[in-house]
Amino acid sequence: RFATDLGIAFQIRDDIFDYSLGMNVGKPVGADILERKITLPLLGAFAAVDSEKEAAIRARLRSTELDDAGREEICEFVRVNRGLEYAKKRMGDFLESARRSLLELPCSPARDTLGELLDFVGARKN
Repeated sequence: RFATDLGIAFQIRDDIFDYSLGMNVGKPVGADILERKITLPLLGAFAAVDSEKEAAIRARLRSTELDDAGREEICEFVRVNRGLEYAKKRMGDFLESARRSLLELPCSPARDTLGELLDFVGARKN
C-alpha cells in the first residue's frame, strides 16, 4: 500500500505542476491540457461548479482549436475554482496514508529513508 499511495501522491504533484505559473518545473505550463488530459486539479475544479460550466470547459478541452488562449482559460478555471487546493489536499491524504503504512514496519534506516522520500514528494518543486 505504501508504494501505491506514494506513486499516486507523486502523480498528483506532477499534475499540480501543470497549472503552476512562474515555476520552472521541467515542462511547459498547461502541457497536460494541450494533450487533453483530465487530471485531478481539473476534476477538483469541476466539482466546485455547476454542470453547465463544467460542460463548457469540457467542450473547450475537446475543441480542435485548443490554443494558448484556451489553455490559459482552463488553467485560470482550475485556479479560480480551487482545483489546485483540492489536488494538494488529496496529495496530502495519500502521503499521510503512506506514512501510516510505514509505521507498520520496524524502525530501521530503510524506513527512515522511505519517510524522507515521502517528505521529498510532498515538497518537490519540479
